[in-house]
Amino acid sequence: MANLNLNDWVKILPSPDTSSDVWTSAHNKFCDKIGKIIDINDMYDDMLLVRVSVKFEYKQSYLTGEHSAWFEDKHLIKSSKWESDRIAHLNDKFEEYKRFEDSVKKKRDKILKDIFIDKDKEKNLKERKLKE
Repeated sequence: MANLNLNDWVKILPSPDTSSDVWTSAHNKFCDKIGKIIDINDMYDDMLLVRVSVKFEYKQSYLTGEHSAWFEDKHLIKSSKWESDRIAHLNDKFEEYKRFEDSVKKKRDKILKDIFIDKDKEKNLKERKLKE
């Protein structure tokens, strides 16, 4: 096992450990996230418990922010702040790309609509709907 210390950056297992006594369904949201060690509990002889704090940036308000949970040392892989920053940067760029793609799709659809839709027919349909 890697030697884990306070303020080390670690990555949590990518899939839940259902065979562990410590792992609960609340731990599932931490899967494959990178966080920082904020506390270590070495009172047990057979396991080392580590409290990891992870920053979540979800659209849902109840998950946004910093959350922490206790994990066994076997659930953690050493990582770095650089890796955490890299993932955050890639996520920001991906969101920017999705907004750009949505803008391009709207503009393309408007151009195709202007080219292929008969304006007189569309105007007649609108007038008919207003009369009804």
